[in-house]
Amino acid sequence: MNGLRTEAPGTLSVPQIPADATLFTFPRGLPWFMLGTSLLLASAAVFCAIGFAERHEAALGILSFALLGSISTLLFRSSLRLFDHVAVNSDGIWYVPRNGQPIFLAWRDIGTVVAQDVQQRLLIVDAAGRATIRLEYQLANFQRLREFVLMHTSGQTRAGAAPLTTFHRTWINKILFLFFSVPLLFIVRIAGGQGHWGASVIFVVFATVLLGSIALDPLRVSVEPQAVVITYPGWKRKILFSQIADISLTDESFRGNVFAVVVIRVSQGKPIKLFRFREGSLALYETLKAAWRRVGPDKR
Repeated sequence: MNGLRTEAPGTLSVPQIPADATLFTFPRGLPWFMLGTSLLLASAAVFCAIGFAERHEAALGILSFALLGSISTLLFRSSLRLFDHVAVNSDGIWYVPRNGQPIFLAWRDIGTVVAQDVQQRLLIVDAAGRATIRLEYQLANFQRLREFVLMHTSGQTRAGAAPLTTFHRTWINKILFLFFSVPLLFIVRIAGGQGHWGASVIFVVFATVLLGSIALDPLRVSVEPQAVVITYPGWKRKILFSQIADISLTDESFRGNVFAVVVIRVSQGKPIKLFRFREGSLALYETLKAAWRRVGPDKR
């Protein structure tokens, strides 16, 4: 996690944060949790290095120390940024670091607003390209902050010069499903060869569930004039805009991670949740919403 970081213009004066500004901070316990985890990993790195050295396995000791130490350092640096905060009002957005000079961007000076869903952050860049603010999804009440930013920035700022019609899902989930299913299939082969058919069946079920999840994980989403087409491995689903009741952008949390999710609510059936697309949740949401609105309520 990169926290909130700006590349400041340097000499531009920053107005004081007014009394009517709304502040957004990270959850109070999150920085301390990351600091504690960092110290725990640092202790583990030292313990492993000493332990492997006593067993004359220096290579493993160096590798363990380098790996755990790198993760510990990354967490420590990230935890310090979690003491930063953000302020917004009708004039613009302030980024206030734990140490250093605050940065202010007026809404009229913002050039682009892009969702980087894999990194779990919203990227705001001024028109001159000199200042950047990264808003992490882990900020408390981030959904409210994002709505405020969207309300004060134009659709053209976010859409760019060439509107997108095709959005591509990242391969992270598919790689994870394959990573866990391959060892299970290997265990199935060994268990079956030794006559342990009961255990083999259990592992086959787990592997089937993981591989089946790949078939339900989208490859891409295409926005057509009258419908949205979701392409999965081996099959497609076409949803007419006349069948859609609503399209919304929300956040979902899972084990400390926050995902921006585009939710398509259809008139019949379960809502469809789309997330982790390379082009970003904002672009996907606004493209779908605009196409849905163009159809008009009389055609829905």
